[in-house]
Amino acid sequence: MKLALNLLRDLRTSLTHILAHSHTKSELNHLIKVCHTLALIFLQHKVSEINRDLRFHSLNNSDIAFDCIADLFQQSDDGGLVRLEVYFQGIDIQNSSDEELLSHLRRLVFSKVNQSIFRIYNESDPSLGKIIRNIKLAVQSIHNFEIVNRFDEICITPSGCDSLEHLPQLERGDIENHLRSDKHGGGTIPQQLAHLSLCLRQQSSFSRLVPVVGVALAIRSLSQNQIEPTVFTVNDNHLDTLDSLALIRRACSKTHGETKPAYVGKGKITEDIFEKYFNVIEEHIVNRLVHNNGEGYSFYKGLQSYVPELNEEEYRRTHKSKLEYLARLTYKRAVDLLKREL
Repeated sequence: MKLALNLLRDLRTSLTHILAHSHTKSELNHLIKVCHTLALIFLQHKVSEINRDLRFHSLNNSDIAFDCIADLFQQSDDGGLVRLEVYFQGIDIQNSSDEELLSHLRRLVFSKVNQSIFRIYNESDPSLGKIIRNIKLAVQSIHNFEIVNRFDEICITPSGCDSLEHLPQLERGDIENHLRSDKHGGGTIPQQLAHLSLCLRQQSSFSRLVPVVGVALAIRSLSQNQIEPTVFTVNDNHLDTLDSLALIRRACSKTHGETKPAYVGKGKITEDIFEKYFNVIEEHIVNRLVHNNGEGYSFYKGLQSYVPELNEEEYRRTHKSKLEYLARLTYKRAVDLLKREL
């Protein structure tokens, strides 16, 4: 509430004077500050997905926000702000409430950030930018998907079917597991998208609307994970088994705490099933790292030991992508913790 009041304060005056070319430097700076704050609000959600990728850890959200809104404040020869003027020509400012003016400005800023973020991806991470471009080209060429702008985020959804927007959205790991399930082994981006389209159509538990950036990150992650990481075992590295078990439990606890809001909090799975997931994950990691016999471990059979009525079809449909994604996150964290103790 306090933030909204700060954004509304003097907004009408600053905006009116700027559009009339009668603004002061202070009024211009005030509007820039409002737009920058709105851009930051958008980025706090948007960049959370990017920050899972180490390439983006050095990016500063404040700098990104200024970069995204810079075009809005480019001046013409007579000192006018053309983009703002054109946008607000279609809005009855005098008869709009202060809240409505802020809503219009927010829509403009969010749209601008969303457009600019693809350019920033490309500049900061050319490989991801290339995948995003290829996804867009593939969508235009194979027509398995439609591009949808949902809450100012560019998404794709399979053509000609219900997008199920009201259902929970797939996590990036879920998307990655759908792509991994292709029996043909991935292939080109058009082939991967065709397989993803089929997977989305065949399920009805999650939204069929997926963010382009999430798909791009999943495609790249999948390609990077084609080669198995170097095998690490506790016995080979002379770590005490009890200490190792404690570190593995710490890794499980950390991942559990970080991911619970996204899975249980958003209603994707029940708390009881979520706890069973991490029982299975701990067993898998202990088998793999301590007993060195985890390669043949079956996540399905592991979960079935806690949920006896579970069948393989339900496991693949409801649990496979979530459980195995959480297991990969936790395994990587466990290996990192164990290596630090060497």
